[in-house]
Amino acid sequence: MSGKVAGAALDVFENEPPVDCELLERQEVIVTPHLGASTKEAQRAAAVIIAEEVITGLKNKPVKNAVNMIYIEEELRDIINPYLVLADKLGRLCAQLIAKSSRMEHFNVSYEGKIVDNTKIITVAMLKSVLSWFRDGVNYVNAEAIAKKSGIRVTESKTEDIEV
Repeated sequence: MSGKVAGAALDVFENEPPVDCELLERQEVIVTPHLGASTKEAQRAAAVIIAEEVITGLKNKPVKNAVNMIYIEEELRDIINPYLVLADKLGRLCAQLIAKSSRMEHFNVSYEGKIVDNTKIITVAMLKSVLSWFRDGVNYVNAEAIAKKSGIRVTESKTEDIEV
């Protein structure tokens, strides 16, 4: 032993629990059982959740457990959903007004009035709709990354109080 590593902590082994493992006998090594989703019931529940989320995503609807996806609390979904539908339609309209030969450099969504505190998901919905007109595979998760990679600056502007 060179003494360069003072200690190690492990929680995952090829076989759980580990059997005849020399690491378990070493003073410098701390091992804990890896319990995450280790039962058949937990595996089945995780598989069902994943399948439901994939179906939701394939329907181009916001998913709850996506990595890099804006999460909407359940109580806000009914409030925001009509805005998402409108954003999709406005995005398609904007895309049709943009000439295919044009290069989009800036994408700004303006909000007036008090819609919700966080409008980012609505902006992403419209951006997804616009970009989908020009290329395949754009969704709620990757729309902002595609815009950034394409050199498109995405911004929001808000005016909460409107006098009528």
